Amino acid sequence: MRFVLLHHHIFKNAGSTLDLALARSFGEAFVEFHPEGSDDGRVVPQKLFQFLNDNPQIKAMSSHHFFGRDYELDLDTEARSKYYFFDFVILRHPVSRLVSIYLYYRGLSRGEHPLQVAALSLPFPGFVEFVLDGHPHFAVNPQVTMFGCRHYGAVASDHNLDLAKKRLSEVAMLGVVEDYARSMVVAEYFMQPVFPGMRLNGAIRNVSVKESIAGYDGSLKAVEASLGAVLYADLCRLNDLDIKLWSWAKDELIRRTRYVPDFSGRLEEYRRRIS
Repeated sequence: MRFVLLHHHIFKNAGSTLDLALARSFGEAFVEFHPEGSDDGRVVPQKLFQFLNDNPQIKAMSSHHFFGRDYELDLDTEARSKYYFFDFVILRHPVSRLVSIYLYYRGLSRGEHPLQVAALSLPFPGFVEFVLDGHPHFAVNPQVTMFGCRHYGAVASDHNLDLAKKRLSEVAMLGVVEDYARSMVVAEYFMQPVFPGMRLNGAIRNVSVKESIAGYDGSLKAVEASLGAVLYADLCRLNDLDIKLWSWAKDELIRRTRYVPDFSGRLEEYRRRIS
């Protein structure tokens, strides 16, 4: 049986930081996987399986295009006895994520991506209005859509929220950006029988420059001050399901910490490693 870690790299959810930690821990057995050909933006299962067949040394993979898919369901009987996947997912408050997207694009040189063009030319409130107007997949319950909807462009409902919770309750490694250290400690502990010696400490990557938004200190209160009460409330309303999923994930992470012996000691040791 071959064990493979699949990091579902969600844009601006600390994925680059986690990828660096995985690269340091797994070395040449880790790869960032971005093949051509997709199904609604997702990696086609056959491409994943073929890549693994052709690269027997790979133990950990990261991709923006796993997109919440459960690849176990696509394994035939023969492959099911050959592969076992361990999914790794990190969620983030959707409003904070949108802020991070804006700051990220503000820090790049001029390009052609419409969000980058908008970020470089508009203040943050104008950027939010631009995204809401024409790019809902970035700004309207994107994480529930990713893990609870079968098709790209689907409008999420409470049913999809329930499906997303079920999907994420079954992943091996689940975390939240806002509690990154705890997320890594839980992942290290429960995965040690499968991936001995896995250590998820590493330098933080792609840190955004907060000064691009006047008065922004990383808090949601500062976001509300920047957007104004009406636009902020509208943004939260449009992300009601994502906010519920993020809140549930925070609680689920805390629940998992209760099954880690001497969790506080492990957390302190992890923080020493990254300091």
